[in-house]
Amino acid sequence: MPICQITLVAQKPQIGPYIKYPSSLETLGDHIRKRRLDLKLTAREAGARLGVAMATIYKWEYHIENPHPRRLAHIVNFLGYKPDLFVRRYYGEKILAYRNLHGMSRTELALMLGVHSTTLGQWERNERRPSKEFVETLSLVLNGTSPKQKKNDG
Repeated sequence: MPICQITLVAQKPQIGPYIKYPSSLETLGDHIRKRRLDLKLTAREAGARLGVAMATIYKWEYHIENPHPRRLAHIVNFLGYKPDLFVRRYYGEKILAYRNLHGMSRTELALMLGVHSTTLGQWERNERRPSKEFVETLSLVLNGTSPKQKKNDG
């Protein structure tokens, strides 16, 4: 038997338009949420367009999970633009997302970067970080510039 019975009653907080939109587009989830709201879609409708469950959309938007890199091409199609791949935390995720977006094998990208595919695999799995000399090359490639173009420009 409870000692006392208390019932708490409060109004539901008002959610204004300033709360719905992300204040800045720092993650893929922020980009997705903004686009979904711009299109006036529910999470269920956005999920149907992206081939995922409504709960998955919420997990992405509320930063509980990041989209799997294999979903990146669908997300780019949904957004209508390619968001900055540097919203991801680790080089491994950036590399994997780039490869999936461009349909490249690890060997193909390793040849482009001038590294062994085993080394690239270790970067993708975040087992090793790229050395300073490769960070610039990797940044150029992930931002859409070929390392060969950069050498020719310089």
